[in-house]
Amino acid sequence: MEAFKNRRRTTVVICLLLAIIIPLVVLFSRRGNTHGYKSNFILPLYIYPSERAWDPLYDAIITHPRTKFTVIINPYNGPGKTPQPEEEYAAAIQRLDKFPNVKRLGYVRTTYGTRNISNIISDISTYAGWTTTGLGMHGIFFDEAPANFEDGLDDYVKRINQAVKTAPGLLPERITVHNAGRVPDRRLADPNTDVSVVFEGPYSSYQSRSAILASLPLDRTRYSYIIHGVPTSKKSGELRKFVNGLSTHAQYLFVTDLKDKYYEAFGPRLSDYVGAIPT
Repeated sequence: MEAFKNRRRTTVVICLLLAIIIPLVVLFSRRGNTHGYKSNFILPLYIYPSERAWDPLYDAIITHPRTKFTVIINPYNGPGKTPQPEEEYAAAIQRLDKFPNVKRLGYVRTTYGTRNISNIISDISTYAGWTTTGLGMHGIFFDEAPANFEDGLDDYVKRINQAVKTAPGLLPERITVHNAGRVPDRRLADPNTDVSVVFEGPYSSYQSRSAILASLPLDRTRYSYIIHGVPTSKKSGELRKFVNGLSTHAQYLFVTDLKDKYYEAFGPRLSDYVGAIPT
């Protein structure tokens, strides 16, 4: 009986210690996480899939199997005019489908909220119709999303989001990403906007905006940064430290040293930037 009481006291003491230690570990890991937070490499892929053109991407995916990729498919500033993608795109997308760490979003432009909403819904429907095996989209990337509030734009945002969330041909999770390139007016907020690209620009501009971006109120899973022109002088350790810092405030990250045509070319250091994403 005495041995049983001793074991019980020991168990109680261990439970109390765990109750104190675990919250402290979580707290301090949030304050000073030197390894970054798990993030996605979001890639606006505006490169036509001619023979071997997407090979650098396939190679990066294979080399970094633990990294999650969110790839934006953009055949013709949208899905194009045909119900199904042309043969080259179909083959390239089906190859991406073989990688379990890749999700695909269809590109749709909104022209900052001025494009006719029926045309936007038509584009969403076209992507939703790509139901052939391996062609389905996991959601929509709304480019040139509105940032300034005007009467009716809040309803506009809600309607295009709802069109994604109810499109039967899209794959779970029917992700909506809005790229305004900057922080949108809070009156345009909608619960069905899953991710907002709150910064799209050069490294030099990010440096002057970083404090404002870090103060945004939503969880980091709701934000994305797209940064180009990262100094080539950053070695692997410096690059990883920089990206780790980004990951504390945004889950969806794109970084490159390219200064122009950064969506139309991969650049020789693609694998380095993918490798810097915390997993």
